[in-house]
Parts: sequence; structure tokens; C-alpha cells
Amino acid sequence: MNRWHSVSRLAGVLLLLAVTVAHAEVSKLDPAARIALARLRAGGSAQAIGAEHRLSVSAAGELDVFIVGNVTRAQLEAAGARVRTDAGGVFTAWIPMDKVDAVAAIAGVSHIEGAQIDEVNNDLGAASTKAAIFRGPGPSFRGINGAGVIVGNVDTGVNYKHDDFKDALGNTRILKIWDQTSSLGPAPGGFGYGTEWNSAQLNGSPPAPGLGGPGDTNGHGSHTMGIAAGDGSAVGTAGSAPAFTYTGMAPRADIIAVDGSVSGSFSRTQMADGISYIFQQATALGKKCVVNCSIGSSYGPHDGTDPFEQTVDALSGPGKIVVLSAGNDRGASLHADWFVGNPAVTMSVTSPTGSAKSIAITGYYEATEQLNVSITTPLGTTVGPVTLGGVSGAYPGPLTSNGNVYIEDGVSLTSTGDKQVYIELNATNNPSPTLNGTWTITCGGSASAPAAPPTSSPATCRARSSSARWRPGTTRWRSAPG
Repeated sequence: MNRWHSVSRLAGVLLLLAVTVAHAEVSKLDPAARIALARLRAGGSAQAIGAEHRLSVSAAGELDVFIVGNVTRAQLEAAGARVRTDAGGVFTAWIPMDKVDAVAAIAGVSHIEGAQIDEVNNDLGAASTKAAIFRGPGPSFRGINGAGVIVGNVDTGVNYKHDDFKDALGNTRILKIWDQTSSLGPAPGGFGYGTEWNSAQLNGSPPAPGLGGPGDTNGHGSHTMGIAAGDGSAVGTAGSAPAFTYTGMAPRADIIAVDGSVSGSFSRTQMADGISYIFQQATALGKKCVVNCSIGSSYGPHDGTDPFEQTVDALSGPGKIVVLSAGNDRGASLHADWFVGNPAVTMSVTSPTGSAKSIAITGYYEATEQLNVSITTPLGTTVGPVTLGGVSGAYPGPLTSNGNVYIEDGVSLTSTGDKQVYIELNATNNPSPTLNGTWTITCGGSASAPAAPPTSSPATCRARSSSARWRPGTTRWRSAPG
């Protein structure tokens, strides 16, 4: 099955991707990781790479990645990787740029994926679940109220001073906060970054958030934690509603919060680290645990096969549940099915006036298939067809009157062995923003190994981002201004 997905983002300065590394090693890095590596080797800053490509890079200039394969932590660390989470065949790690080739050369490593940056994604939400029928009203909440269970939240932190997160004696119900964004220290064991706070410190007087202390300057984390575990005692006390009107799902649960972002943008590897950390704490206390992540993005296949999803599966189990938000795109009509075969099929991406200067599209198809991919610009220039294993030229691809067109076809393999297509339409280096108009993408089976005919399984078109909208019954993506 072929899977396509679109997401808009800013692009960076003109760079050349290294093409001298052996194909077997290059194919282990997804396009995101290779583009980030090229940017780093050319002197790009972590901040610029994050802003322009939605990729996570450490402040020290290391690649932030998932590593997938039949390999041990010791092997990865011997090659130079700084491993954080080991989820049994999927690892989160930082890799210094001069160690990437050594890590990729390990025989057991099958895939290295750059950490994409995800985004944050209700006053009647808890009530609509009917959870309150299993417990009495506050403040006693007799019945099923979360007592003895830990509720974890990976988000923008939590307002630990809020009374909804305190017990009847006024002490915090928060057992730990791991602020991944703070350099104050000390960091939790095994992770090597951020600052860990315990309940005794939170009941005292820790520094303010601006000085490295815990908190939530964004507000999203406190909002989601309130839905998950707030007792509702203080919400509405200003007169808008009686106390306990807005009680969360588990008002007597213990709480662990991971602060992964100030801005609302999250590294997927650090989200995985946060889940792993919370489960480690719960295991040490002998308690069952539910972790919420009201965070997501439109990047990737969204079918359980990408390294983040594999990590979540590996960390979950009896007494360890992860809840991921469904996102904010309900009713946006972002899905459609179509077949790729002979003759070739086309779809169009329409970039309206005022859109972002770069559009990136990722696609995936089965290892047994071969596809040719070409792009026709709004002014009629065709780049390609690019055949299996090929690229349209050194990054960012040939310059047309509508901008640069970069295509990779099957250079990268996913963690499941599927072939990946990466397309980037980039007007950053053009004198004027000329992405506007309709771009036509043509895909077809090669003569030597044609793609599946229309009578077999369909290819699935996916556009899940908030910056793209699929119009049912047509072949058009509309990219919103960015």
C-alpha cells in the first residue's frame, strides 16, 4: 500500500546533501535526519534547523533521533551515540555529527529517523465521558477516583501551585516534575538533560520558571492535566461555577508531569523519553500508571509503524497505558484512497498566494514495488521522472521558475522496510515567492516492476496537517498560509 502525506514548513539556505556515503548507510537515515546532518555539517544552528525544517537538534549540535534495529545500547554508545530511552529495539539518542556514519555502519541498525517536532493539539470533555457516574461528588469523590494510580502528562508543564493539584491538607499531589527545558539540574538518572523536582521541593519554594524552576508558562499542560487529574476544587471559584464543577477524570490520583516545551513544540524523541521516565517512576513505586500526550503532528504514516509509535507500543503494557490525542482535524476531510499503477496517476498540490515558501511531502510504498515520481511546476516545467534509488539532484534540487524541486525515490527505507519518497518544493532561494499555483505530482510503476494494478489494494493519500486540507473527490491539496 502506498501512503502519502503533506505538511508545510519553512526551508533553509541552499545546501548540498552528502552523496559520497555508501548507499547502504545513507538508506538507514530518513530524509529528515540527512537534511539536518547536512545543515549541521555546513554550520547551521540548532535553532535555525528546528525553525526551518521542524526537526529537533540538541543545543550542542547533535542529531536528535530514533534508532531502530537489532542492536544493544552498548553497541550504540560505543559508536558514539548518547542513548536516552531503550524501548527494546527502538532507542532515542543524540548522535554527534562526526559519529553518525559510525552509528549507521553498525550492522544491526536498520533505520535512523530524525526527531520531528510535534505541536499541542475542553470544559465539558471529562463530563462527556460519563466517568462521574462511577464516583460521588467532591470533595470526597467516593468510588473510582484514581486513588493509588499515577496520572502522567507529557506537555508544557503544570502549574504546581494550583489548588486543583493539591490534597485536602494543602500538599501537592505531584510526585515528580521533569522539566526537560531547564538546564538548572540535576537531571533524572539515565537521561542526561533537564531538571527533576520532587514533591518535597514543590511543597517548598523552588525557583520561578524563568530562573529554571518548574511551572507552565504556556498553559496547555495545566489545562490537559486538569482534565486528566484536577479535582476541580479551585476551578470556577471566582464565581463562574461552583467548586468541583470541572473535576477531572482521576481527582485522587498521584501526578507526574514532564515539561517538554515552553513554546508548544515538542521533539518526538523527548516525548518518548517523557513516557519512559513516568513509567520508570511508577514501576519504582509499584503503582499502575496512565500517561497522557495531548500532542501530535501530521508527519509520518500514522499507522503504528514509525519509531515513535513503536516506542509507545514497546513501553506500554499491563498497568502502563499511554493515551495519545486524536488531534484537532476532525471534519477536515484529510483522507482519500487512490491507486498507483500503469498508467501513472497524478495529484495536485495548490499553493495559494501568501503561502509558506516550502512544501514538503512524504510518501511510502511497499518494498516489493518500484515507482517513478515526477513533478510539474505551475509554469509547466517537469522535474523527473525519478526512479527507484534516485534523486532529482543535490539538495535542494534543480531550480525552476517556481523554485527548487527536490525528489528522493526510495533512497530511504522506513523501519518496516517500506520505501520512502520525499519531495520538497522550495522557493526560499528565489528572488520572489513563486510557489503559488498548482503543482502536479505524477506517480507510476516502472517498466521492470510495475506497481499494483487498480484491481489490487489501493494506495492511501493522507494529508493530516493543520496546514493542508484534502478536498474529497478531487486530487487537490490546498496548503494554507504559513
